[in-house]
Amino acid sequence: PNYYLCADFPQHPDDTLTYLLAGDIDKYELILQKTHAKSTIEKRVRNVILREYEVLAPDDASAREKKAVKLIQDILKNFDFDEFCRSMQQNSLLKGNGFGEIRWNSFSKFVEINNIIVRRNHRFKFRLLQPENKNKQIGTFRDHEIMLLTREDMFYGKNIPALRILCHGYDFKDDLPWGIGLGRVLYWFCVVFQKEIWKSRLINLDKQAEPTLIAQSKKETNLEQRQAFTSQLATMRKGGVLTVPVDWMISYLQTQIATSSDAYKTALDDINLEISKCVLGETLSLELPGAAGSRAAAQTHSDESGVYLAKYDSDRMSTGVLKELCRCICILNGFDDIRIPSIWRKFPELEEREDLGGRSTRDSTLNQIGYRIKPEEVKRVYGDGYEDVNAKQEAAEAGQAPELGMDVGFAE
Repeated sequence: PNYYLCADFPQHPDDTLTYLLAGDIDKYELILQKTHAKSTIEKRVRNVILREYEVLAPDDASAREKKAVKLIQDILKNFDFDEFCRSMQQNSLLKGNGFGEIRWNSFSKFVEINNIIVRRNHRFKFRLLQPENKNKQIGTFRDHEIMLLTREDMFYGKNIPALRILCHGYDFKDDLPWGIGLGRVLYWFCVVFQKEIWKSRLINLDKQAEPTLIAQSKKETNLEQRQAFTSQLATMRKGGVLTVPVDWMISYLQTQIATSSDAYKTALDDINLEISKCVLGETLSLELPGAAGSRAAAQTHSDESGVYLAKYDSDRMSTGVLKELCRCICILNGFDDIRIPSIWRKFPELEEREDLGGRSTRDSTLNQIGYRIKPEEVKRVYGDGYEDVNAKQEAAEAGQAPELGMDVGFAE
């Protein structure tokens, strides 16, 4: 493998986590304390979670596979499935990996899910799959054993039973089980840079609110006089009244308000812009200067980028952790001999829409040469509200129900 191993434990490839945070991955949660970063991350996650999901059976599904689909649909309704998806996606997006503990409930006829709790990342490690454990029922992810750190073993951890822990990752490198989250980049902008800028900005605001006082005397003064007047100046800063001798002059030492404020605001706006680029994955609508360019084109670009990004995140979930969830449900309920169903989010705006004008012309041509479109196909393509007049008339004359065939007769 292309990485260093410490007793078969692959090291995390996130250099920010390793060198800046000393491996403390929970510090990435400081990013969510910044309003702009929190809102953009939640926007990306909500673009997926707010969409309806569906459980799909494999092509040409058998009766048992259809039964498994119905079972999975019922189980997903018994717990907060969207909250589980939100937590897993947010953790993997920010930290690179998400870990969810499944709590099974076997009191009913089937083994159901009571809840799935997303656990903190620092409690888990990965170890290369050992030869003696290949046939054991233990939790694995990308050919690595999932190890849980406990009080008894806080360094290596212990193996987890199979079908107990779900794992999801983002931006894998090589064959590593560790993913690299956006926190690797966002931590610099949200914590390191913004902290220093806000520190300087607050100091500047403090100097503007209470500028440094400068007292000058036209005559020569001794140390005792200077100290007495300095004490009076300190009293005045607290809201007191000061009587200034005739030979003394008072002035203020402060920065130029407009220049310094604009500099800090520009720096913070630039950081927020970089955060939006990193999380939302598009630049045109974010960098449109004032009235220049096409606002409509930028809005279209933003909408399309949001849809495609949500589709990418959704597909990663469907082919990863949600596929593993369906496999766990099927195995524990005796459907381990079937093809596993899958869970997908709906994106109707990305579906190819058929040209109804061309379809009606084709159906009319087929009708003229003797082919009849089925009623269920008419409902699927054209929707409800259509009636087969010829079949109804023939049925009335023959005194029987209409046949399954439907003569649309678009051109007749």
